[in-house]
Amino acid sequence: MYARSLGLPAATNAASEIYRVAALLFQSVPRKTRAVRLAGIYTSNMEGEQAVSQLDLFTSSSQTNHKRQRLGQALDRLSQK
Repeated sequence: MYARSLGLPAATNAASEIYRVAALLFQSVPRKTRAVRLAGIYTSNMEGEQAVSQLDLFTSSSQTNHKRQRLGQALDRLSQK
């Protein structure tokens, strides 16, 4: 069995961010001698979407974050259909 975990530096509701971290962890799994039979992702310390979030002065603007949030919501709606 091979297990790895990685915490994010800040809360996120962006599936693309969770996928990016999961792909990074999957790439770190040594697969030369054994095939991967099962892979899983779990989340913890969940908060409601209305929770207050700390703004970061050193990353993308709030307008860009708002666009990403709207894109994520649109993708969620499409996946529910």
